[in-house]
Amino acid sequence: MTTPPPPTPPGQPGPDVAPGDQAPLPTGPQPDRTTADRLRGLARFAVPVVVLGIGAFSVFGQADRDDDGAIVEAGAVTADDLRVGDCFDDEGTFETDETVQFEAVAGVPCTEPHDNEVFHEFELTGESLPSEEEIFTQVDAACLPAFDAFVGLAYEESELDLFPMWPTADSWRLGDRTATCALFALDGSTLQGSMRDSQR
Repeated sequence: MTTPPPPTPPGQPGPDVAPGDQAPLPTGPQPDRTTADRLRGLARFAVPVVVLGIGAFSVFGQADRDDDGAIVEAGAVTADDLRVGDCFDDEGTFETDETVQFEAVAGVPCTEPHDNEVFHEFELTGESLPSEEEIFTQVDAACLPAFDAFVGLAYEESELDLFPMWPTADSWRLGDRTATCALFALDGSTLQGSMRDSQR
């Protein structure tokens, strides 16, 4: 994963990702998420990112969790099952300038090298799905203070950055209101261990 490029206008959402043959994963309609990367300094978001769809992880099956909910064996984690503290890889698919939709990510134990870690979730407000500009206003209000508290260092001073994930229009109609914020290393390096209280 590389450092985000200079700001560009947000792209249009990509097509839905086909679920594919995924026997180990839950059956039936699954909520999906739209995700977009952000630039340091709270510049206008510019690097929406790709996360692989469910079909891409059929070989791995579903991630296993322990009794506390932590991922202990790598595998697919569906969008609606992402939790604070989950670590996951992006397989280099964040290197894009288009907003896309996804249904699952490649979850890994945080004790193993990984690209990203979920650090906060919150409920979007509004009777209808907010615009991307409105979503980022809510992200600023919710995820920046949560980043400081989770990492133990102010966002502006950190060597980490963040990106948000939010429901698609279809997921919103199904009642999904959860927005998720994840962090990653600004220099593109992999993370080792949880970044909670890392003061990075």
